[in-house]
Amino acid sequence: MMNKNQLLVLNELKEKFGEEYIFDDVAYFADKYRHDDIENEVSQAYLSLSKKEEIEVLEEYIKHLKRGWKQYV
Repeated sequence: MMNKNQLLVLNELKEKFGEEYIFDDVAYFADKYRHDDIENEVSQAYLSLSKKEEIEVLEEYIKHLKRGWKQYV
């Protein structure tokens, strides 16, 4: 079960990313919420995640993307 911070990050990824290449989206997200847009709840949630929690978020994000790709495969 994901915690509140993980869910905030995951929902942000699902809602605002996923249209470009995966690595580009993840890199842009990390850059944006680590350096550029740090005064918000999503940034604080992202910066509080442990490595294990980050991996869990990425795993769920990839599952989400795969569900959307089924229409193209």
